[in-house]
Amino acid sequence: MSTRCNYVVTFIKILFNHITVSAIHAMQDKKDILFYKRYGKHQAKIQPCYNTSMIIDGWVDWAIRIDGVPDKVYTQKNTGEWITCHSVVGEESEFQDGVPNRFLSTDKDSSGRYTDSAAASCMFILRKNGDLIQMYPVWASTWTSGGREANTRSWAIEAEGGLNPYTEPLTSAASNTFVRLVREWEDYTHNKAVLNETLLQHRQVAQLFAYPATACASDRYSEAWEMCLQSNEDDMYKEKYEELTAAIEKRMAILALASDLNRYEEMLKAYEILKREGLL
Repeated sequence: MSTRCNYVVTFIKILFNHITVSAIHAMQDKKDILFYKRYGKHQAKIQPCYNTSMIIDGWVDWAIRIDGVPDKVYTQKNTGEWITCHSVVGEESEFQDGVPNRFLSTDKDSSGRYTDSAAASCMFILRKNGDLIQMYPVWASTWTSGGREANTRSWAIEAEGGLNPYTEPLTSAASNTFVRLVREWEDYTHNKAVLNETLLQHRQVAQLFAYPATACASDRYSEAWEMCLQSNEDDMYKEKYEELTAAIEKRMAILALASDLNRYEEMLKAYEILKREGLL
């Protein structure tokens, strides 16, 4: 066999080796991939961008905007490191705005401070019909989750319902909207939804920062949380499949080229290009 033929055979073997390695990495054990994706090291501080395709100037494009009382927020900006889930423990009729009265109340005591009932605000309200209400931009730190640490580091959402019983699950429409909001949060903060880490109930946050104990949100979001993780998994494998398909297509094109010995010089040029671009 000529030297040129030996080069071609060797090159083909190298290419097949690359294809095999790519396939092995793409098809490795599902649990290993999920563990890496879900529990990989998080940034110590989130540095959010201020516009995405659906969050413009701090407002979710598809949410219903009902402005909250302007001064019922901290001056410190919200870093959005996780989402804190709450329960309204009540609901309004379809013909009302869906915002608990205390969030819009301006009642103050004789000293000029907000009353205990009025000293509350929230970024998002999730209605049973699936409507999402936004009252403050995503960098606002609202008075929702029990203390400064949680209020300045997480997006707070209150889900309508949960009065009888307290454990009333989110409706299907509300769950779908919650998943959609989580995707917006992921896009905005570059973080990932992880149960009991970046998706937290109010009671977990209270335990974390030694706030007054609460049962909120009474596990009402459990099904919605599972939906978030399931869609995360689907997106992950779709992305990996697309990467593998693109890599194989590029390598097969070179294999087809290498099969024609009369085009050997062209093959070498293609090889150098792929090598320079880091594709081999």
